[in-house]
Order: sequence, then C-alpha cells, then structure tokens
Amino acid sequence: VRNAAEVETPYTLTAKVLPACPRTEDKYEPNNDLASARAVTVGEAVEARLCPLNDDLYRIPLLPGQGLGLKAEAKVDIGANQLTLEVLDPAGNVVAATTPAKMSSLQQSLRMPIALVAGDYAVRVRGGIDTEADYKLEIAVLPPCRDRDDPYEDNDQAVQSNPLTGEMLKSPLAGLQLCPGDDDWYAVELQQGESLFVDLSAGLKDVPDVAPLAGAVTVEVFDESGTLWGRAVGGAAVAEGALARTVQVLAPPAGTYRVRVTGGGVAAPKFPLPQVDFGAVPAPVPVPVPGQVPVPGQAPGGDPAAAAPEPPKVLLPPGFPSPAVDPQQARIDLPYNLNLRILPPCPAGNDEQEPNETAAAAKPLEIGQESLLRICKDDHDWLQVTQKAGQALQVTARYDHSPGDLTLLATDEGGQLELAKGETQAPEAAKGSAKADTPQARKGRTAVTGLQLPAPKSDRVVKLHVHAAPGVENFYVLRLEEPPPPSDNGEQQDQSDDNKDEQKDDKQDPKDQKDQKDKQPDPGEQDKKDQEKSEQEKQEQEQRRRQMERGDHNPSNLEAQEALRNSPLRNQTPTKDW
Repeated sequence: VRNAAEVETPYTLTAKVLPACPRTEDKYEPNNDLASARAVTVGEAVEARLCPLNDDLYRIPLLPGQGLGLKAEAKVDIGANQLTLEVLDPAGNVVAATTPAKMSSLQQSLRMPIALVAGDYAVRVRGGIDTEADYKLEIAVLPPCRDRDDPYEDNDQAVQSNPLTGEMLKSPLAGLQLCPGDDDWYAVELQQGESLFVDLSAGLKDVPDVAPLAGAVTVEVFDESGTLWGRAVGGAAVAEGALARTVQVLAPPAGTYRVRVTGGGVAAPKFPLPQVDFGAVPAPVPVPVPGQVPVPGQAPGGDPAAAAPEPPKVLLPPGFPSPAVDPQQARIDLPYNLNLRILPPCPAGNDEQEPNETAAAAKPLEIGQESLLRICKDDHDWLQVTQKAGQALQVTARYDHSPGDLTLLATDEGGQLELAKGETQAPEAAKGSAKADTPQARKGRTAVTGLQLPAPKSDRVVKLHVHAAPGVENFYVLRLEEPPPPSDNGEQQDQSDDNKDEQKDDKQDPKDQKDQKDKQPDPGEQDKKDQEKSEQEKQEQEQRRRQMERGDHNPSNLEAQEALRNSPLRNQTPTKDW
C-alpha cells in the first residue's frame, strides 16, 4: 500500500481468501454429465453453485405429453455474467434451450411443452467459461396440454364450432388454450348489415418457447361455403412480449361465419362441411376463472349452488375422422384471449370518431396513421391534422366503389376555404356492381380517392371533410402520410438533357450566342431566383429528414454496435493464468 500524495491518509485493509470453486460446490455434485444427473423433487427449489467448465444436470422423469417449466436466477461472484438452461431428452438430445440473445441474463425462463417419449429428461445448467455463481432453479412438470384445455373443448374441427350468441360475446373469451395440432373453432351468426371484428391477444413472457414460433399463430374467418373472408398471420404483430391478431369482416352477407384459431401443422378444412348425426350435449360444468383452480360441481367463487353455464358444444359421433396433423409444424402451446365483436348496422354501428358532423367537431389524426371509418346515410365526417411548415401531406381513402364515390376535401381551420379536392381512381364499371358480394369481388372494386397538400410556409391546421351521395353507406380506410421523396431518375434525366443542350449551344454560331447573351436576366433577378431555389431545397431536405426519422423504428445504432464488436481496440475480458 503506497501513499502517492504528500499527505497522511488513514485507511482500513481487509483481506479475504477465496477457496477454489470446486471446494465450495453444492450437495448435488458430482452431476456434470447425463450419466451422473441427480434426481430432484419437482416443486422444491434447487439451490446450487456453478463452477467454470462444470455443468450441473438434474434428472426428471416424464410421461408422454407432459412438459417442463424452468425458472433460474444466478448471483455471479467471478467471471462472465452468463446463465444457460437446456432440456435433454432420454437420448441426450437438446430439445429446448434458452435463446443466445438471453444467455447473458442472470434470470432465465425455459419451457418444453411436450415430451414426445416417456423417460428421464435432464435439465442442464451452465455458465460462461470462467463463471463462478450461486443459483436457484425451480422446476415444474406441466400436465399434457389437453389436460389444461379450456371449457370450449372439444372444438377442434369446423363442424364442432362453438355457436356463440351476441349475449355471450358481450365480454371477451378469456383463459383459452391452443394446443399443438389442436385448432379452436367458434361460430357466430351475422344479420344483414352487421360486421365482425376478431381480436386475439396473448402474452409470451411465461411461454418463451412460443416466441420463435409465434408467427404461425393464425386467425381465419370462413362463411358456410368455405370462402375466406379474413385472415391474420405473421410475426410482425409480435412486439414487446405480446402477440396480437385482428381480422375485420365488414358488412358481409347474412349467415353463419366460423372463426378458426390455429398454430399451424393442421390440415385445412374441406367445405362444404359433412352432415353428421351429433351426439348428446354434455351436462353443465363450471367455467374456470384464470388463476383459480376449478372444483368439480362448484362455480367460480366457491359457491356450490351457483353453477356456471357450460359453453355450447357439438359432440361428434364415435369414429369421426380427425384432420391430418404434421407434428413437426404443430408445436405451439399457447394460452390466449379472444374478443369477438359484432358491430351493428348504421347508425348504431358508426365509427368511434363520432360525433364529428361539423368542422368544429373535427377529430384529430396522426401522420402515418391508418384509420377504419364509416359513412352512414347522410353522414359527414370531419377530421383535422396540424401541418408543419415545409411539410407536404398526402391523404387517401380506400373503399368498395360499388355504392359510389366518396368526396374528400381539405379546408382551412374554419372549414370554409377549400385547399384541395380529392381525385378518385376506380376500376371500370365498378360503380353499382355489387351483385357478387365476395372478398375477391370487393377487392376488384376497390377505389382510391386522394389529394395532395403542398408544404406551407408556416404551421397550419387542416380540416378533412369526407361524405358520400345521399342515402349511401360505406366503410373506408383513411391514411394520412408524407409523400415519398422524389426519385433521382428525374434529376438524372434533367442532367442528361442539360448536357445535350450544352453540346447544342457549343455548335451555335457566334451571332446566336451574342443574341442569347443580350437576353440573359439581370444578376439581381438571378440571385433572387437562386435564393428561392435554395429555400425550396431546404424544405425538401427537412422533409426527407423527418421521413427518415419516422421510418427508423430501431432505437439502437446497429452499425455502431457492429463496429464495436469488430474493433481491434475493444477491451476483452482477460483469461486466467494458472
């Protein structure tokens, strides 16, 4: 200990000798490989210690269809902050593992929903190459997915769709369970003018195994002839540990519509559906409440006298064939909620922006926003947006053109001065041709009415007015955005034309060149034009900058992170010398 300064400094020195990690290991050692994996009691937390290059394995017997749920938390003393969980089948193959992006976390969750074969499975816990850490591991055995199924089962096929009434749909269907290779079907009746909205939501925090597969979760809506009226699928809807799917069926023909929720791997239904002699309806049983263990014969809340109604079911006769399932694709085990909403006809089923019948009652819109709106008979929709200085805007409305055109106007803040009027582009002979009311026919009749708002010199409030001919009803999708920047092809063409003109000028005789010199504008006037051009270029640059900022949704600088990873100057954790 040395004092570098010319002062007297009191201090306290504490020395502690750390024993070698193997001398402080836990009671489960040796358990470093599959052969020496220690049997543990499920439900009791395992408290143990990790040493460098020394994995810990624990053995859990499972029956076919059972699963494993793991949670681990570590406290690192020395070395890399790294914790990895893996599940090995009886043959020693890794069947589930934490994702590489999360291996550096000191809190890990892992789930293996299905054991394909019976036997002793192993849980392997490991750290980094130099990690010394105490950890706590919780192991839970999950019952087979069908034992965790919801009260609406069996509804695995289209002919078993649960018939849901409007009264039952007043609240979302909560606590539903999607099992691998087991679709869920629901049926609703729509009257003329009614619309159906289907919203699926699920949290992925407690089911980490689903997150990489969540893109396969699909919601579909069919009519009785098998026509697909709506479909929502894709991983783009997975954000911040949540999954969402939305399907909209807008004022279809009256009839029965079937909603299918699938995780993939199940053969699509064949329409028309077969006619079968259905079995008896089962006796009522309680409907469980999420988070509450149901008791047979007892309603949620603990009152044996208050029996909850059984959701409507359709039982198939014995021997009815099941759809083909691909086990490699059917792997999603997901709890979810489903909200089926029936929107009544106009005027009760108008959009959520109402009332906005006047310019004074205009509702605000955000740039880049797309809104589903509705025009009822003799309805006027007023909306507004704040347009920044130097900001050009583009407004478009998409709709089925068979009822007729939509009128789209942009006015000043008072709603009096017309700034722009929309122009309509529609397929030929689409107006009034609504005889074939199918999704494909509607797509072929899609019209677009749009207008452009040039960039103003100062901020202003713009009112948008949408209406239709008297007695017309229609849905429309309104989109407000900044137009894309102009293409460079036009500038290159202009430059090429300028080069040709210069070559042509070089060939002119001296007399023509003298006449052109006399016709050149005054220098002061030319400076004024250059200044106006410079201001216009600044506005275009500012517009491009805003568009780039709006399009860059990634808060991280990926290029800088990659450069740091590849940098020869990056500090690395030194290896130990023994």
